[in-house]
Amino acid sequence: MKIEATAMTNGSEGEIKKAGPLLAAEEFKRGWFSFRDMNQNRLQNSLPMLEIANKYISVGQVLKKKEESLRTDD
Repeated sequence: MKIEATAMTNGSEGEIKKAGPLLAAEEFKRGWFSFRDMNQNRLQNSLPMLEIANKYISVGQVLKKKEESLRTDD
């Protein structure tokens, strides 16, 4: 079953409107999410969305490690 995450594009970037950005990015890479342009109601080109997904995952991993290190520093 596919779950749809809605994305609005503003040129080369996309703003994910449903689900957390990190979760949506990870699930998109696994093939569970499809992204639609809300204005055009058409599927986005998957390559730019995959690049955006990779960026969200990278940033999310850095933030998660920082949060974990703050917890262990107490």
